[in-house]
Amino acid sequence: MVRPSELPEPQVSVPDLVLTGEELEVTVELKDTTPRAVKVALLDENGKQVEARSPAISESMSITFPALAPGAYYVQVSGISVGAPVVPVTSAVLAVDCPAV
Repeated sequence: MVRPSELPEPQVSVPDLVLTGEELEVTVELKDTTPRAVKVALLDENGKQVEARSPAISESMSITFPALAPGAYYVQVSGISVGAPVVPVTSAVLAVDCPAV
């Protein structure tokens, strides 16, 4: 049995802010551990899943979500394999309109 303190914690890179119409790029890195399967979910401000991806297993994974509508979002990264769990990580991102000047 794996203790919670022994679980690898993914390093998740998510921008704090994106402009509406821009894609959202998320990078997940699992260092010092064997590669593990992860799920990267995009949730709206109400916690409703907008989209989810399970990238190919690798030490470094990059996921791109299509252009976002204005609003607050959460990116949740979690393990999907019972035999190789990871610490879940949640990051916030804000999609805003940029008015023409």
